[in-house]
Amino acid sequence: MIEFVVISLLVILLLAYYTMGRNLSRPTILYVSGFFACAVVASLYKVEWGLSKMSSNTVLILVGGAFMFYLVELLDFRRHSSNIEDVDITSDDFASIKPSRLMLFLISQIFVFALMAKSQMSYAMTDDLSEAMVTVNDDAKFHQTYVKHPFYVQHPFYICMAARTLWCILLPFYLFKSSRYNWHKILLTLNFVVGVSGTLLTGGRTNVLYDIISLAICGYICYQYKVKWRGGLFPKKIMLVLVIIVTIFTSTFTSLGTVLGRGESDDPVSIMLSIYCGAEIKNLDDYVQRPFKQGNESGLPLQYTLCGMHDEIQTRFLGGKIETRLNQPDLRFNSYRNYPLGNVYTTYLNFILDFGFWGAIIFVGAMAWICSFLYRKSVASSFWKTGRVNLWLLFFVFKVPGACFLSFFANKFFEDILIIGTFRTLIYWWLLILFLQQGARKSLPDTISKNKNS
Repeated sequence: MIEFVVISLLVILLLAYYTMGRNLSRPTILYVSGFFACAVVASLYKVEWGLSKMSSNTVLILVGGAFMFYLVELLDFRRHSSNIEDVDITSDDFASIKPSRLMLFLISQIFVFALMAKSQMSYAMTDDLSEAMVTVNDDAKFHQTYVKHPFYVQHPFYICMAARTLWCILLPFYLFKSSRYNWHKILLTLNFVVGVSGTLLTGGRTNVLYDIISLAICGYICYQYKVKWRGGLFPKKIMLVLVIIVTIFTSTFTSLGTVLGRGESDDPVSIMLSIYCGAEIKNLDDYVQRPFKQGNESGLPLQYTLCGMHDEIQTRFLGGKIETRLNQPDLRFNSYRNYPLGNVYTTYLNFILDFGFWGAIIFVGAMAWICSFLYRKSVASSFWKTGRVNLWLLFFVFKVPGACFLSFFANKFFEDILIIGTFRTLIYWWLLILFLQQGARKSLPDTISKNKNS
């Protein structure tokens, strides 16, 4: 049965590729490719994990959900495919950011991350940053105790985290510009690298993967504008660079886990990678065949799908216990024989708990509509011509690429939607745009004079 899932997902991927302009940045491509990769790994372990016999409901969910996502975006594509303007992405006729502001933010990022590291070491009462991160990570995972950083550390750190979305957009955009912007390219690259490295202070690795995916998608959109949206792959040189980046990240994945206090150094790399990409399908199938009581059934609408939002409302506004995961599904650590399988069950577990099997497939359609809408708004954004970032593009890059691809892992698209967190991020984005783009001007004086004369 797992082979049927692999073949079916591959067919849906090919359909999406050839019926929607051979465009690899489409949300459907990202969503289905994540599940396809997961299914391929799971098929390699079908004997060890007992996947030779899967529940027909599991197969229905995996294949039906992927097809529903594709169908919804296909309808949106056929209705709005002509909305993309003809933009010369290599033109220097745009509002460029002052290099001095990029340099100032780079220095500020380094300073803020140093303050955050010092705050974590102070909390853990140690001079070893790695040990401090282990303590912070363990307290958060096992004791639901979270570090209370000083105001002057916490909010600047959040601003630096919000800035990562801008680097994912601006870096590839400037890479397609002429050599007169080489200094911008260097500073944006450094800001991106420092920003991504700073996310490791949160104790997780997912944000690094998020940023790599978002950067690649923005780069691909820029490339498609350059080749007039003829579709297809990146040039071979760029593909090689992406393969190298993914290989480095994959090879250092467990090492990062050890530094962040996850205790994975004794497990073979192949086992660790199969747990993070592959075991989710086995876990989902085990739950479908032997569901267990979830608990915390509050009766709230979309309790498990929007668990982060419900937790925030109850803890901040209704007097619930602070920093307690009140509405989260019961993510039990699973195993089969002597093989560890982790405790993630794909995004479908949350949907199943709220909507049932068929409802989960239908709700994936709602997710596909939101992603298609944000994608359409983003690729048709005036940014690609003017160089001025807007909120539609920020929301797309921040939420859609990584969350769609990692849906095979967990409910990444909906679970961290927070009212206060979203409002706070909007403010940070507004401040960043104001700081970076204030005083930005057209690079070509001739264009300015022509506009004045007209």
